[in-house]
Amino acid sequence: MGYVVDKTTGVISNVFSTDYNFGHIFSSAANPDNGNVVPRNLRTVTITGDYDVIDRAFINCERIQTLTISNNVKNIGVEAFRNCTSLKNFAVPQNLEHMGASAFENCSSLTSVTIPESVTEIGEYAFAGCKSLKSIVIPDSVTKIGEAVFKDCEKLSSVTLSKRIDNIPSEAFYNCTSLTTIEMPEHVRFI
Repeated sequence: MGYVVDKTTGVISNVFSTDYNFGHIFSSAANPDNGNVVPRNLRTVTITGDYDVIDRAFINCERIQTLTISNNVKNIGVEAFRNCTSLKNFAVPQNLEHMGASAFENCSSLTSVTIPESVTEIGEYAFAGCKSLKSIVIPDSVTKIGEAVFKDCEKLSSVTLSKRIDNIPSEAFYNCTSLTTIEMPEHVRFI
């Protein structure tokens, strides 16, 4: 396999070549018959290299608490970290351009995310169900946010939207019961 798990600390590091796409190795869809299962003590994930994190790479890995992704990663795929309910810390890659649909959906322990200026699009449901997320600043590099992007973020109280967004899609902030402030650009045409 192309990964290393420290059995004492539960820290995982990948050792793939830079042209390898990392995905579906540790998800619940992985096959235990070929050794592709989540180590029971996996708590920290460090992804190095300059490839993308593809769809469903760590879906349902409920014990992951800390995630660090190389600054060279440009895309986080669909449902890549969906249902990682213990994820508290996430170092967003500084060169990230795209967060796929449901990338962090139901990461209910995630309290904050800093989206870098390199991101241009945030997929639908990307942070839906992140019940502990308190505030979010969407940088001006972002031109599109997906439907229900922050749906059910019950503790979300403050949102600053990119000045380049002209459409706030359906259910973007549905059931954000603590939301008191949204800084919205003047030229928004559709809500």
